[in-house]
Amino acid sequence: MRIFPPSVFVCLLFVAGAAGADVLRVFSERQGMSGQFIQRIVTPEGELLETSEGQFSLLRPHFMRWQIESPDQQLLIVNENTLTQIDWDLEVVSSRAMTPDNRSALDWLMAPAEELEQTFDITSSSRQATLIPREQISAFERLEIEFEAASLRWELSLTDSAGQILTVTLTEDPDVMPIRSDFDTPPTDFK
Repeated sequence: MRIFPPSVFVCLLFVAGAAGADVLRVFSERQGMSGQFIQRIVTPEGELLETSEGQFSLLRPHFMRWQIESPDQQLLIVNENTLTQIDWDLEVVSSRAMTPDNRSALDWLMAPAEELEQTFDITSSSRQATLIPREQISAFERLEIEFEAASLRWELSLTDSAGQILTVTLTEDPDVMPIRSDFDTPPTDFK
């Protein structure tokens, strides 16, 4: 299995909102969401390298839970400024600090509108947005976001510097709002 850098997962996970307004503005008003995801990694030539599925939860300002259930079992949790990754198949837990020096795309999406406008060329409408960094950013070269209001489905597409594309479909569960304790790291029998 190809493992994408955790910052890639983090960058994708807080993008959500409602129809009828600028996608990024609606995103900035969003407090949290939960649901299911399908993630695909595709080569620049269009070859599917990997597909994974699972559950996700997001809560502002800096909380994320990304639980991969298939084909492997992994959990990524961002709790304030720490990213913890648990791989139950390999029985490994790793953590790292999220600092200003390793700013992820999530941090950019959480930034004030003025900062986004200074850093990215942005095209946005009620259904979609495209962010292209004006200068080199390690996490991505292009991020596209599209929303289908009727199905509460988000399509995210992140292109890295090698042209590889990570696409994520997020389907919201409007009946589940995450709470702070959802982002505590669960205990394991391994380190």
